[in-house]
Amino acid sequence: MNKFDPKDEALNEGLAMRERIIDEIESAIFLEPNTFDEAIIGVAYRFGIDPVVAYDRTIVIDILAREMTREEAEEFFEFNTIGAWMGDLTPVFIEITQTKLDKFILQPKERNHES
Repeated sequence: MNKFDPKDEALNEGLAMRERIIDEIESAIFLEPNTFDEAIIGVAYRFGIDPVVAYDRTIVIDILAREMTREEAEEFFEFNTIGAWMGDLTPVFIEITQTKLDKFILQPKERNHES
């Protein structure tokens, strides 16, 4: 019997997201290895510049922390991920605020009954 691993589900969702983004942005740049796909949250749009892949900053650091300490992961992220300019299509990293998490993710039932 196979055990359910939430990381596997997140990675599968990330791979599906990667495919959808490639359909939209042919020259999209993604983090490697593809284990970071589970941190993809969508596409970011900016005026006058092509859209880019958007990652959840916290989840990227969580993924790095699987192989190193949290402090090392944060330092690695700052110097080697944020600091890696790959041109105009360099991915962006978004820090989702707790307020938004509470409002849109953690309390969906309450939101449906507010009308």
